[in-house]
Amino acid sequence: MNGSSKQTIFLMVVLATFAFVGYLWAATGDTLSVGNGSGLPGTSGHVVPVNLRNVTIIKAVMFKIKDIPDSITVTGATATGRASGFRTELATFGGTIKILMFPTDGSTLMITAGTGAICNLTLSVDPTAPEGSKADLNLDSVVVANSTNQNVTTSTRKGYFWFGTKGDVKHDGAIDLFDVLRLIDIALNRQPPPTEYERWAGDLNGDGVIDVVDISMAIDLAVASTPSMREMPIEEGDDVTLGSARLELPILPMHYKGTVKIPLTLKASAPVAGLQIAFKFDARRFQIASPEITGMSKDMSVAIHTQDGITQVMVYSLNGEPIPAGEGAVLMLPVTIIEALAEAQPVEIERALVATVGGGKLQAIFGKPSGTTTVMPESFALLQNNPNPFNMSTKITYEVPNLQKGTANIRIMVYNAQGQLVRVLEDQTRPAGRYTVNWDGRDEGGTYVSSGVYFYKMTAENVVLTKKLAVMK
Repeated sequence: MNGSSKQTIFLMVVLATFAFVGYLWAATGDTLSVGNGSGLPGTSGHVVPVNLRNVTIIKAVMFKIKDIPDSITVTGATATGRASGFRTELATFGGTIKILMFPTDGSTLMITAGTGAICNLTLSVDPTAPEGSKADLNLDSVVVANSTNQNVTTSTRKGYFWFGTKGDVKHDGAIDLFDVLRLIDIALNRQPPPTEYERWAGDLNGDGVIDVVDISMAIDLAVASTPSMREMPIEEGDDVTLGSARLELPILPMHYKGTVKIPLTLKASAPVAGLQIAFKFDARRFQIASPEITGMSKDMSVAIHTQDGITQVMVYSLNGEPIPAGEGAVLMLPVTIIEALAEAQPVEIERALVATVGGGKLQAIFGKPSGTTTVMPESFALLQNNPNPFNMSTKITYEVPNLQKGTANIRIMVYNAQGQLVRVLEDQTRPAGRYTVNWDGRDEGGTYVSSGVYFYKMTAENVVLTKKLAVMK
């Protein structure tokens, strides 16, 4: 073995020895540390623990927390059960606080060996605190005395106070759809990479990783936090720019008792990555079950929470596939009418959030159903397509009444003037409601048809309905 190899081995042994000694010191030494806390600007009563890990029996503790920013005020310090009977004195000067903990009398038990909080600091946050950032809580001038009043060498570890709330990844004061979608992006390593705040706020179970468990916890928090959904509806006549989503529900039928499935219609100007909707209803008369996805929302997942006459629903995608832009039934809402209604009544959309791809916000347009809102159909109907004549695309709307067996098999087909089948637009089972399908003017082979008159037919049960349309190139 040459000299160089011997030196390398010697260096490795030295490093290993230092590492082992450091491990033993960490395992046996005494450490005073400040825990982490959080709170929104303008709030108070936040608790941050001061923790002691000790192998020595402790009689008294004194320390400072320095460089506290103006956005935080320490309003109190209280001994915990580990320091039961200890008196705690707090003094504040500039950006530093000094805390002294000592027994109230000779009979007070000392702090025995162990790990845990010995006191809790109470903090308030200034309204001007920078939301989404953090402040360091640095320990200084630590003096720890043992049972014989000897100074005990004690290491320290600083803590942090975040100006935000766990789960509020977007740090906007609410845990909602946009926080859930951002967590999904982080868990799937989508750009942009998470900020330090996002990693802290999104790690809800505290395991250091943002994964499906954190996403699930965030969904539970979001759908249970209806009061924090602050999006207000746009009334008819308000100016609406590109980047909007209109949500509509039909009015419930009168003189009916039982369960009906009503469609939630979405008309969006951009692809939709998620929805969060709060439905308000009279709980004495209605019950709302978990919504069902449709062909339009086939790649989405649904969460639901009902409390105090408000059912909140979140629709989100774990695989990144959005609901395409356009118009159609995005959910079927099963509503049980407990008591037959003397007049048609609505299930109101009270609040709504709509997100597009990348977590951008679409303006949600909704409100109380007006007199023009479609009532639950009482019979099968096939409406005139719009526009007509058309060039590139047209919409065909049809209605399915409430049936005793609950659903009906619906087929919508287009024929040419010679009676030859051109395209099957719809072939599926539908519950009661109003539906819309699009025809882009192509045949089954994907070729655009020529100008002329065509017929579209609806078959349902023993009902056949036919209307005429025109293609104009």
